Amino acid sequence: MTMPQPPLRLARTLLRTQLPSPDLQPLAAEALWGAFVQGLIAHARRHQLPHDSHGSFRNAARHLDRLRNTNFWSSSFADAERLHVHFYHQSLSASQLSEVSTRTRNATDLLITLHGL
Repeated sequence: MTMPQPPLRLARTLLRTQLPSPDLQPLAAEALWGAFVQGLIAHARRHQLPHDSHGSFRNAARHLDRLRNTNFWSSSFADAERLHVHFYHQSLSASQLSEVSTRTRNATDLLITLHGL
């Protein structure tokens, strides 16, 4: 049995996922959602917060907002969540997918940086 990757290493791996084929864009969107969530899991672990459900990921984003007196992380969570929904429903136009993906990728990079990795 293989051991799971630490959350931030997995986030970095998922961020490198490039699936250019239009047929695979929903899968790339889900990989970005997963990368962002792995960053939130790393934050939750660091602060001994629950990290085992969709709601706990949202709460980790809110915790980051409280620590930094902002709403950036809740907004970033909403963006990442839109990518997660896109995986199931292909609900974003190409331009929306590009914009939301860019914001989520940038937020995930920032999460990785905040944790010193």
